[in-house]
Amino acid sequence: MATLVSNSELAMGIPYSPAVPGLTHYLQSITKLLISILSVTSDPGFANHKLLEAVKATKPCLSIAHLLHSDFHEVRLVVLEAILLWLKQMSCKHTTEGGGKSLLSLVTGLEEILLRIAVKEKHPECFCKILEVLYCMDFSNVLLKTEDAIKMNPQNFFHWIMNTADTSDRS
Repeated sequence: MATLVSNSELAMGIPYSPAVPGLTHYLQSITKLLISILSVTSDPGFANHKLLEAVKATKPCLSIAHLLHSDFHEVRLVVLEAILLWLKQMSCKHTTEGGGKSLLSLVTGLEEILLRIAVKEKHPECFCKILEVLYCMDFSNVLLKTEDAIKMNPQNFFHWIMNTADTSDRS
């Protein structure tokens, strides 16, 4: 499975083209497959060592961070929804069993990337999902990273979000 994903158009980084019928659905499916593989292999109890090695050997361009920069908003949405699900699972496991650490490796370090993407995102559904993901993360940590990531202090970041939302409502 990891080879299938590594050799896919998702790894090659093809530009957005509505002229290819089914391409968007194909990329969404490959993204979902990769997310499933990452979810399963992040569990410390996972015992399939061959798949673990194959995942480790996959191209670095097939990271969550890379997929968040996809030209296809459909791919970005799938990834953002997966991140949101992982965050909710981590929160639930943290409060019920003290677990959730296996998924932590999948979302660690994404705050700055998501902040940078948020200020550039043109697709409204992706923009809303990014804000939802940022809200579900350790928000105090997210706010601390705004100055480094997007050169805004937390107050300006909130103002920018509100102005963007206000402008979106009028369009």
